[in-house]
Amino acid sequence: MRYPSALAVAVLALLIAARVFGADLPAVGTRTIGNQHYLVDRNGNTVGQLKELSPGNWHVVDTRGMTVGTVTGSPGVPPVVTGPVRR
Repeated sequence: MRYPSALAVAVLALLIAARVFGADLPAVGTRTIGNQHYLVDRNGNTVGQLKELSPGNWHVVDTRGMTVGTVTGSPGVPPVVTGPVRR
């Protein structure tokens, strides 16, 4: 029996977290520059940031620096964003 990969678990966690939070951030993907992970919209504009504050605990931060959500995943592996991120 195969177990789901850490990436699949991270995507599932992000999708579950998206239902919990209210308003949408228009993120459709991520961009990684060095060790920084940014949320980008379909035009490539930065709309937020993913920050790992402790191993496996990622915070979704908007452009004003406010934490608008959290995602739990694998330590050191940023969650995959496949659509709008809800606050």
